[in-house]
Amino acid sequence: MSILNAQGLILSLAAAFFLTAFTLYHLMIFRVNRLLSPGEKLPHSLDFTKGNRLARQYRALYPRSNLYHLTIISAASMFALAVAFVCLRLLS
Repeated sequence: MSILNAQGLILSLAAAFFLTAFTLYHLMIFRVNRLLSPGEKLPHSLDFTKGNRLARQYRALYPRSNLYHLTIISAASMFALAVAFVCLRLLS
């Protein structure tokens, strides 16, 4: 497998993990907002300051759900693949 094919594969996998994490994040917001009053609803924008609030509320409302952990794993995997892609680009 050439370097160019490896870079394409890594970039494709990173994109797939990004879309997965993005979709799961919005699913979590949708599930939490469904149970909150209109004044307390979380916006769907990606805001890192509200991430802790979303995590706390999601775990409180759905304690047995693994959705939060899957979202974190997908985001971490995407980040690791992005770092691998950059390293391959710098080495070639």
